[in-house]
Amino acid sequence: MRKILWFIFVMGALGSCNKKALQIHASTEGCSVSKSAMLYDSLVMVSIQKMNYDTTNASSLLKNRFSNRSLNIAQDMGIYGLLCEYTRVETTKNQDSRFNSLRIDLQQRISLAYSDINSIQAELACEISRMEELQKHLSGWINKKVNQATIYSIIIGGASTILAGGLAIDGASTEKEQAVAVAGAVAASYLGFRSLAIKKTILYEHKRNHLEDFLLKKPKTNIFSPFIWNFMTKVFVKNASSTTGQQQILEDWKRLEFPAPESDKNYQSKINLFAGSGGRYNLDDLETRIDMYKVIQKEIDLINYDLKRLQQEILIGYKP
Repeated sequence: MRKILWFIFVMGALGSCNKKALQIHASTEGCSVSKSAMLYDSLVMVSIQKMNYDTTNASSLLKNRFSNRSLNIAQDMGIYGLLCEYTRVETTKNQDSRFNSLRIDLQQRISLAYSDINSIQAELACEISRMEELQKHLSGWINKKVNQATIYSIIIGGASTILAGGLAIDGASTEKEQAVAVAGAVAASYLGFRSLAIKKTILYEHKRNHLEDFLLKKPKTNIFSPFIWNFMTKVFVKNASSTTGQQQILEDWKRLEFPAPESDKNYQSKINLFAGSGGRYNLDDLETRIDMYKVIQKEIDLINYDLKRLQQEILIGYKP
């Protein structure tokens, strides 16, 4: 009798062993990023600022030539002075080679801005792919463990039923039958609950963390280019109140309760995990991080709209 009960509980133990952490890493190399990318982006900004174009009476000169959105994006790019000089030369009767040179310079800088956006969006998409790969691996591992627990539960349930029936045929006491049946039911139920409670984490390293500057509300960044960060941190009016792209992202995350509700006891630990250089993520954490990245992508996409508008207004003028 003891051997029978021992067999049932051993099977239960085998089906429930699940204490070790999953030791799978995302690519330790991360997504490919040029180490000099930020340097070149900064040099582009510095080079145009050194030109020091005259912006006297710029507001009256540009007011009817460009929309406010175009002028704002020009400020973000550092080409406001260049745009002012272009407009001043444009109004002269003799639009010579200088006018054409200024137009080419403007278009080239807009092209650089587009490249800048495409580069950061490609990096964000790469990080999302890394997370989705981890998500798929972790989900597959959990499903495997759940299936194993379910199979063990079925085996134990069937074995205890057969053993209890065998004892009845042999004329064993009712107490023994009940003991076997109860032991089998307990072991099967335990495995069933264990299959529902299987939770694993996976190690995900992100030394280049795109969420950090937002979560920690940093005034400066080493991740985003000066142009994109200027766009993210500039003040604009929305619904009669002042805000920034950075604040909009934080508000979207808060509304969606990312990375966790503020009332959650683990809120600060989640902030530390998501704003740090890596750690152990469960499936929900990975899904949350992916969604947070998509919010950033959506905000950066708005830059393309403003750039296109500026480009059109340079060519055909402002049409209110």
